Amino acid sequence: MAAAQTATIVFADVAGSTKIYELLGDQAARKIIAACLEQITATVRAFDGRVIKTIGDEVMSVFETASKAILAAVAIQENIAGNDNLAKQGIKLRIGLNHGQVIFETNDVFGDAVNLAARVAAQAKADQILTTEQTLKLVEPESIQGSRMVDKTRVKGKKQPVRLYEIFWGEIEEMTMVGGSVNSPDLVPGAEQKATLRVEFGGRFWNVDDQRPTLSIGRGESNDLVVNDRRVSRLHARIEILRQRFLIID
Repeated sequence: MAAAQTATIVFADVAGSTKIYELLGDQAARKIIAACLEQITATVRAFDGRVIKTIGDEVMSVFETASKAILAAVAIQENIAGNDNLAKQGIKLRIGLNHGQVIFETNDVFGDAVNLAARVAAQAKADQILTTEQTLKLVEPESIQGSRMVDKTRVKGKKQPVRLYEIFWGEIEEMTMVGGSVNSPDLVPGAEQKATLRVEFGGRFWNVDDQRPTLSIGRGESNDLVVNDRRVSRLHARIEILRQRFLIID
């Protein structure tokens, strides 16, 4: 039996592929998704990764380090977003990755780290890159623009909820912002955060500040502010403080 070793598993999945098939028809949709998967595969290899397999509209790949995996994930998102042919067809990706012990057998890879990576990818939304806290701790800071915790999820076999972090890519200015621009000259990275936003709902109050930089809102019980309404998504929105400005991320 093959010995266990550590690696980072990455799942890149075309978001909303069912709708793409409905809009374009089977042949046209299959062609555009195939082009997307080819682009993902080329990017994985460019960052010294190895494609393990393609499952429908999803690519599973493996990297030796978490830093290379995240650099590849960012490049994949940027390459797809920058491809006019794919973008105009509404192609968007969701990516999840996790680092841990795995077992390589023939042309496949197995283990708890693989299962968790798949679970992380399933939690991601279109245009998102999600990873686990344990994986993020292994990443060199200069490898990423930034990150933020977005959710806590229960995973079978894990006693404690797994913290999920979103990896920034693209332009941070694209986020919805309240209170000013992140390009304001008075904003200094690492400066002490003093601003406070008070949120009230159902007779309860929450402060968003340097002590609680993120407030998650949604139907799921793991959110800070739980809204028990069928019209509300499991993770509907987040309020965050970034460089003394508040962002609403839907």
